[in-house]
Amino acid sequence: AKVKAPGAHGRDVLFIAETSGARSSQDLDAQARVISAMLAGLDRNQDRVALAAADVGFAPFTAKLEPAYAAALPEALAKLNARAPLGALDLGRTLRDAAAWLARHADGGRERLVVFCGSGVAALGTLDASTLAKEGAEALKAAEARFLGVGLGRTVDALALGELAARTGGFYWPLKAEESLAESA
Repeated sequence: AKVKAPGAHGRDVLFIAETSGARSSQDLDAQARVISAMLAGLDRNQDRVALAAADVGFAPFTAKLEPAYAAALPEALAKLNARAPLGALDLGRTLRDAAAWLARHADGGRERLVVFCGSGVAALGTLDASTLAKEGAEALKAAEARFLGVGLGRTVDALALGELAARTGGFYWPLKAEESLAESA
């Protein structure tokens, strides 16, 4: 499957925030601020978005892709921000389920993006970074989606997140703990 390039039809963007038990309150706050900043930068007239959490599995907080200005987004973001850290991260399962969800809900002709904010450190399922990146990229490419990774936290699997981005034509952005979001944005 060919990954869709940016075009005049807008983008379908699935934001995923890691909510595993390894995330600190500072990590979760930083993830929420990054996602909020990215939401603010979307084209309110053409882009559609969905929000989800990732820990032992993939948990969508929107039932479908919503217009970037939709009233449902602040409610979904509030639910995401209120979610307590849970269990361990199964990044492989998250990527497979996210790709399948996006393939079901996205429209043809629109660029598809999966934006992951978190450590990317898998503690369940596939643990090898190269295998995880290869299998995750295959699922995302089958859904015609690019991976955009924002690495946040003290420990980040830069190899897995960077390779996922490279394999799907996306990008990886490591955000250092001491770096302010304002400086990075």
